[in-house]
Amino acid sequence: MNMKLALLLLVMILMSFNSSAQMDVFGNRVPAKKKTIAPIPPNYNQTDASGLKQGPWEKRYTDGTPLYKATFKNNKPVGKYTRFYPNGKKSLEIVYDENGVIGDAKLFNDEGKLSSEGQYKGKLKIGQWTYYTEKETKLATEEFEEGKAHGEYKVYYANGAVSEVVTWKEGKKHGDWLKFFENGSPLLKANHSEGQLQGKYLYYFKKGQLEIDAQYKNGKEDGTWTFFYADGKVNYELKYKNGTLLNPEVLEKRRAEEQAEFEKRKDSLKDPEKMQNNPEQFMR
Repeated sequence: MNMKLALLLLVMILMSFNSSAQMDVFGNRVPAKKKTIAPIPPNYNQTDASGLKQGPWEKRYTDGTPLYKATFKNNKPVGKYTRFYPNGKKSLEIVYDENGVIGDAKLFNDEGKLSSEGQYKGKLKIGQWTYYTEKETKLATEEFEEGKAHGEYKVYYANGAVSEVVTWKEGKKHGDWLKFFENGSPLLKANHSEGQLQGKYLYYFKKGQLEIDAQYKNGKEDGTWTFFYADGKVNYELKYKNGTLLNPEVLEKRRAEEQAEFEKRKDSLKDPEKMQNNPEQFMR
């Protein structure tokens, strides 16, 4: 019996060593060793007689991990400028030219994955920027001029096909607004002027037939809005003026018809709550 107890005690001691490096053989917690962090070199974080940052700089979080690392020339970053999350992962990396004006930038999420990239002019976005999903596939592209959206903003499907195109001018939507189905056929064709919807607003069925033929004036519904069935026949028409619906009785009647159609068909629809209780009956 004593021999069995001794063997059991030996096994428990070995398990204690293997299961946690922070516990001693008696189960007492051993303080973790503090991570040794080298001090910032004395030639870092220097300013000249005018108070301008010069040379290498490094700032840190309170626990000693780096907040940013950069090299400055007359208070402007030159070369590589890197910022970090508190977990040590890179949040931003910009490589500036020798004058500290134009920088190629990459931004990352807190897992270290690329989230966007483009160029800065000082602190302003310029040129084309690309945005990525968490899987680092292209999500969208956007064009800038002196920090303002200017040019095309495009959104992409997972397969790389274009989902949407919005045209911008000096920070306002101005020009074509297009949406597409994943197969490339048009979903929406519209236009903005100085940030407001203006002119024709065309919406399509997936097979290419026109579903809505409408128009806007200064951002408000205007004129005749025609709604079509998928076979091309007119469903109903609405009349607008300066955003006000002139024939609401048509819309009310159409909604009542749709509600009646739903009520007629609802008993044949599969109820998710009933399926939870007896799903087999919906699989026959």
